[in-house]
Amino acid sequence: MILFAFLCTKVPISGLGRTVEDLKSVLPEETKFFEKTLFSMCVPQVLEEMSHSAKAVTDVILAGIECHVCVLQTTLDLLEKNFNVHIAADCVSSRNLIDRFGGFLFHVFSSAELLVQDCFQEVRFEEVSSSGSLCLD
Repeated sequence: MILFAFLCTKVPISGLGRTVEDLKSVLPEETKFFEKTLFSMCVPQVLEEMSHSAKAVTDVILAGIECHVCVLQTTLDLLEKNFNVHIAADCVSSRNLIDRFGGFLFHVFSSAELLVQDCFQEVRFEEVSSSGSLCLD
């Protein structure tokens, strides 16, 4: 069984607006949201939440926007803290393709693992709990 906790960060509403309702509607009810003022989602509140998990978090799956900025900075911060970082490539984007694919290259060169939808064929999201982390940035 694969177990996940969902942690989401968002920029202040005055910056880019609210989290899109279509996204919020598919997240588990217990998803925790944290405000961030950095490119990285590794703000103290998120790191504290990850450290209080029922089981030690070793792996993080990232999804989000601005692959070459926010997601990349989060990847670098998590790698520095010795997490195994996996990028859900189908769930990461940028405003243009060159930034998206350039971001993917930086992730791979930094030792993160790129995953595509087929890698998740066996994941059953009904089995969600708080033992791992799926972070949305």
